[in-house]
Amino acid sequence: MAAPEQLFNVRERKRFERHDIWERIAENGTISAAVMVFAAIAAVICANTDAYEAIHHFLETPLYVGLGNLTAGLTVELFVNDFLMAIFFLLVGIELKYEMTVGELKNPRQAMLPMLAAVGGVVVPACIYLIFNHAGAHNGWAIPMATDIAFALGVLSLLGNRVPNGVRVFFSTLAIADDLISIAAIAIFYGQSPNPFWLGAAALVTCALVWLNKTQHYRLAPYSVLGLLLWFCIGWALCLLLRPRRARMACSSASPSS
Repeated sequence: MAAPEQLFNVRERKRFERHDIWERIAENGTISAAVMVFAAIAAVICANTDAYEAIHHFLETPLYVGLGNLTAGLTVELFVNDFLMAIFFLLVGIELKYEMTVGELKNPRQAMLPMLAAVGGVVVPACIYLIFNHAGAHNGWAIPMATDIAFALGVLSLLGNRVPNGVRVFFSTLAIADDLISIAAIAIFYGQSPNPFWLGAAALVTCALVWLNKTQHYRLAPYSVLGLLLWFCIGWALCLLLRPRRARMACSSASPSS
């Protein structure tokens, strides 16, 4: 009969093996991209079938978090768009900052090329839209400006190691800059007036993040707490399309590079 210590070691080893398998799956960009493409195809199919109503009802289901008499709620759709996507933007922003400080984009001239390409990726689609809609709904010129960062990076991930790192960094920077420019245009020309109090609070939190970076604080806890606070402030401060996930871009830019 096996000793209790041996049984414990076997169980621990099996648990670590399962954890290692899931970790390898999560770190495999090709698998993640394949899941995303499959989900996009499934979404297109569902949007054109009778399943649309059921899925739409599910996405509109409210989720509540409460503490005593204080209760906050948001729908499943908003949870994905404004929380899960915020985490995605945080990771992309951290990777971009790494490339701009010690990586491929450390040279300002190298960083300028994808930035200029992003400007072209914003201006050209808007001009094409205006050419075909000059006599109609010309106010929608900002619609074709944005780039879907997640989808663009997912397509690159599908190609795996066949894509050189420089090309990956170029398209990542282009997609992020394109998205930020289009969001700024939408906020300026289509957005409503932000709440000054929460906007000021977001600015103070951003300053605190920058101070942590400048004083070389490398602990995760203060960045996590201030990042969540910044996400909350921007969510209350801005009314239209400047989603709280942009707060994660600010948080990633203030995070340490090492």
